[in-house]
Amino acid sequence: MNTEKTKKIMQEEKTTLPVGKYLRELSIVVLGVLISFGISNWIGVRNSGKDMKLQLTAIKLELEENINEIDSSLKKMKPSIDYADYLKSRDKKSINMDTLYVFEVNGGMNTIFSFHFNSNAFEMFKIGGMMRLVDDKDLLISIWDAYEEINEAEETLDWVMKIKLDEELKRLQWSEEEKKKNIPMYQFYKDSGLAYETENILNQLLAKLKETDEKLEKALK
Repeated sequence: MNTEKTKKIMQEEKTTLPVGKYLRELSIVVLGVLISFGISNWIGVRNSGKDMKLQLTAIKLELEENINEIDSSLKKMKPSIDYADYLKSRDKKSINMDTLYVFEVNGGMNTIFSFHFNSNAFEMFKIGGMMRLVDDKDLLISIWDAYEEINEAEETLDWVMKIKLDEELKRLQWSEEEKKKNIPMYQFYKDSGLAYETENILNQLLAKLKETDEKLEKALK
């Protein structure tokens, strides 16, 4: 009886051992897959974080380029503002034509130039899907608003320069006698106030870009 019982137990163990071994091997494989997936996911998240930081750095550099562009534009506009200030401080009869000639010779008051601001880094940021990874929503809104203001300012400034160009083209058609009697670009500088408006737009945009640049500086530390 004991011999038969022992044989029966041994036979049962033989049938159960392969199943136990299979389960152990399977659990090892599953564990390996989970570890591998976890590492891959961790690497993916880490790489996404690096990509986001690189794109935010690119945006910061781009904003700084635009800030330099605004500074340069404000310097170019200085003679125009000086000319507008002179016209504003005089009535039409007391304006000295020799003084106007000095303004014209020194240049600036009749200079036409275009405004160009960069937005390539921001466009890459939008289409690259990195926005969803930015936890600081205030920073995200500030970046978006900064580039919205860039677009609006660029359109308005180009429109102002077109008006200035039209005024200058009219003046070029004057005879020498008419040039002596008429005040150069009087309507543009005195009546419209567009020179001051251009300066205001640039200064407002400059303040917005500097504010966003400071936020990016803090976020990238």
